[in-house]
Amino acid sequence: MNASKLEPQWHALSIDETLLQLKSHPNGLNDAEVTKRLNLYGYNILPLAKPVSYLKIFLSQFKNALIYILLISALISLFVAEYTDASVILIVLLSNAFIGSIQEYTLRN
Repeated sequence: MNASKLEPQWHALSIDETLLQLKSHPNGLNDAEVTKRLNLYGYNILPLAKPVSYLKIFLSQFKNALIYILLISALISLFVAEYTDASVILIVLLSNAFIGSIQEYTLRN
């Protein structure tokens, strides 16, 4: 179903047509009508999103194909006893995850 057929195209309506559609007046609504509409529709607010935990943000930093390749290369380095290489790769991955998590957490909050 096309949403434009259900809802008026508000941008195309005149002021009088808009007021008629919204059952309003040029001076606004009276107190009784405001109370009635608040009881019927509630407040005009968006629901608040549940905050994402820092742990979820941190773990989401590892959802990337390049990260998977680096983790596999770190495991291969451990397997062939290249502990220095494995350590450097893991330190870089963890540093990247911490920095990315801090940035994303501060942007969300």
